[in-house]
Amino acid sequence: MENKHLYSELQQYCREALALLKREVGSSQRLPLVRRETVKCDDRGSWLPAYAPKVEWYRLVDNNTQNFKRMKSCQKAQQAMRQDSKIAVHLNNLVGTANSSMRIDEDECLRALLIQYLEEQQHWTFQKKAFNQVYRKIEKYFYKKTLEYRFFSLLGNFEMDAERIRLDSNLFIIKISKKERQDLWLRARSLSGSAFSQLEVMSSKCALVFYLQVPKIIGSPQWIPPEKYPSNIVRKRFDEVCSALRLFKEGNISYNSIQMKATTWEPYGAINSFGPLSKQYVLGSYRLLKDEIRTFRSFWRFYQRTSRSRSGSIGVAIRRFNFAYERTRQEDKFIDYLISLEALLFKKDEKQELSYKLALRGSVLMGKNYNTKKEICDLLRAAYKERSNIVHGGTSKAVVTIAGHKIQFNDLVNRLEKYLRCSIRKFLALLEKKSEKEIIDSLDEKIIK
Repeated sequence: MENKHLYSELQQYCREALALLKREVGSSQRLPLVRRETVKCDDRGSWLPAYAPKVEWYRLVDNNTQNFKRMKSCQKAQQAMRQDSKIAVHLNNLVGTANSSMRIDEDECLRALLIQYLEEQQHWTFQKKAFNQVYRKIEKYFYKKTLEYRFFSLLGNFEMDAERIRLDSNLFIIKISKKERQDLWLRARSLSGSAFSQLEVMSSKCALVFYLQVPKIIGSPQWIPPEKYPSNIVRKRFDEVCSALRLFKEGNISYNSIQMKATTWEPYGAINSFGPLSKQYVLGSYRLLKDEIRTFRSFWRFYQRTSRSRSGSIGVAIRRFNFAYERTRQEDKFIDYLISLEALLFKKDEKQELSYKLALRGSVLMGKNYNTKKEICDLLRAAYKERSNIVHGGTSKAVVTIAGHKIQFNDLVNRLEKYLRCSIRKFLALLEKKSEKEIIDSLDEKIIK
């Protein structure tokens, strides 16, 4: 601890406040017990409602606010806070991040201390261990120059054979614990600013988690570029994870709203959320098997390594590939996939023989021998023809003919998705050594040979 005097005064404040509450409850007040709804999730995934008594400590503290202010220990605690220069600068001032701050004062800090301490130990007898846990968080909040937040978002349609996958030092895919799922469900049921619906909580087994430290701003908020807002930083990271999972293997995966919660002590201790986004959960499933996890982590490192190359045409291709996961109609997915392939395989301002160039370059990029190259070439030519029909006002055919063979349109869309996934991955690997123009030129050379 850095300030022994403050530690001593706040401890005395809590001791005297507990004695006061015990006297008041014993003489004139009842312990504010309420019958709170809770829920249990069994091993089969069933949600069973239940009820349990709970003490509303915050109400008990608020009802005795004036009594606390008359205590000598209260005045000494406030004085100890004002005497600490690092703490004093926070008092009666706005404190927070560039796009979110709140005004705090001594009274609010002492109120938060007492409530959180009572919730920690859940009875009247003073416990030094519980007090120390809360006090350490208070010092960390006032003395550090940053604030840390935990960002959490449910992953739709996703399962994995691991409890947690660490992608970076502060970025994880986790299995949601029973306790956290129950807390999320109750928050959604109470409609108290929940980021998620009950259906999302009940159907989701995994989540994205990101820890972010942001500069603490005291006083008037400062202007920063929107891309540096915590919410935008987190969305970008979560988008990258979803994109990498989609490029790694087939399967539908998505996230929607994001919950933001301070991991450090804060006087108000609120849980915030932002969303829902334009993204929606889609039908389907995605399962990351045990023997795929190490391979995916390797692919994730590769995907991060190529992040600087993901601009220009490859950036358009990846965005369009991801857009398709938000579509519900197969025709819309189909168009997105072809726009993505066009971004990859066409040079700027190319306007002649587009169907042949797409088919030939795609077959050379993905095909390993004559038969696979011909199969890819035939499919891409048929797909481009069907694309022209759709974008010029027609409707997709239920059955499409490819080199004399008839396949269902949905099968064509699925095959196109696989080829596009393969193309993007190969293109990213080539971009580590060549420019986009050099890649296209080398494909053309292989066609001639």
